[in-house]
Amino acid sequence: ATVTFPSALTAVALHTVDKCVYVGAGDGVIYCVDLCSPVASASGSSSFAVPQRLKGHEGAILSLAFSLEGCFLVSGSRDCSAKVWDCVSGQCLKSFSAHSGPVTYVSTM
Repeated sequence: ATVTFPSALTAVALHTVDKCVYVGAGDGVIYCVDLCSPVASASGSSSFAVPQRLKGHEGAILSLAFSLEGCFLVSGSRDCSAKVWDCVSGQCLKSFSAHSGPVTYVSTM
């Protein structure tokens, strides 16, 4: 199965419980692809449904990390911000934008 994205991929995080992959892209969007729902085409090939989109960054996504319980996703971006996302709703819960440079690494505890 294949997934096509409109922008270059810049970060990846696998959510092992929900069987989803979160992919950060150069367009500042985080895409969530459900790995358990491939869709067959008329030609017989398979692809995945249109992924959920987490929008809020204005620069390329450089880093992604899940909270230990897997409920939250943290993202770092070239736009000098880090954001905390709710994995179920896809909503941005908190934004940290006082950084003086791109956020190249995020981690959770």
